[in-house]
Amino acid sequence: MNATPKLEFSGVKLGFMNTVVRPATLNDVGLIERWGRALYEVERVFEPHLRYLGEHYREQDMERLLSPDALYLIAEVQTQPVGYLKASVVDVPGHLASSGRKCTIEVVYVEAFARGKGVAGELLETCFAWTREKSVKRVEAGVYAGNKASLKLFKRFDLQPHHVTVLKTFD
Repeated sequence: MNATPKLEFSGVKLGFMNTVVRPATLNDVGLIERWGRALYEVERVFEPHLRYLGEHYREQDMERLLSPDALYLIAEVQTQPVGYLKASVVDVPGHLASSGRKCTIEVVYVEAFARGKGVAGELLETCFAWTREKSVKRVEAGVYAGNKASLKLFKRFDLQPHHVTVLKTFD
């Protein structure tokens, strides 16, 4: 599996702490899968009813990695992969005042030992560069209300709370 995704954005960015951000390839699917499993464990703190569907996610990632409207980024520090970002772009329906293209950031994950060192910020900056190339008018991300670190990160990049989902669960 040596295929390189057909992404219009193909830059490599050197950032804080010598963080290199690069587009993911099909060779990274195993790494993305491992991090997806780790992310699932973190998110279960906020959503105990989550189920991990590994094979489904693997197939979805392999397919979407090749889409020009999907972005998978890998962050490396000293050539060691330490995190990833997954995002996609879609057209916004015309009935919304902010019609045009919308980017949804689906995942920002950084290994525990690399958190708080600017890696997630480098991933976001690179994603924003890609969204500008895609003529995106709006960027959004779903964050659990209890995930204070993610809320702080997104606020630092001017993503503000917009829509709140309220929830009640029954056994």
